[in-house]
Amino acid sequence: MSDQNLALLPDYNQRVEVLRDLGFVDEESRVELKGKVACEIHSADELVLSECIFENVFAEYEPEDIVALLVRLPSPGLMLTTN
Repeated sequence: MSDQNLALLPDYNQRVEVLRDLGFVDEESRVELKGKVACEIHSADELVLSECIFENVFAEYEPEDIVALLVRLPSPGLMLTTN
């Protein structure tokens, strides 16, 4: 491994630990169902939205309200850049 890669290893390990703590990966770093769902979400808030889904946050809302909330999430492909 290069020195640059070794420098990134602590950050990588911390990120994996967060995913493990939130249940996105198991103790052997295998992707769990919650992680698979997050992979299919194409917005800037994959982890937050996955948590909302698995915590049943949207259960009390009407479908129209859920759609109104979801369309407000940023989509990386649609983000505008300013120069």
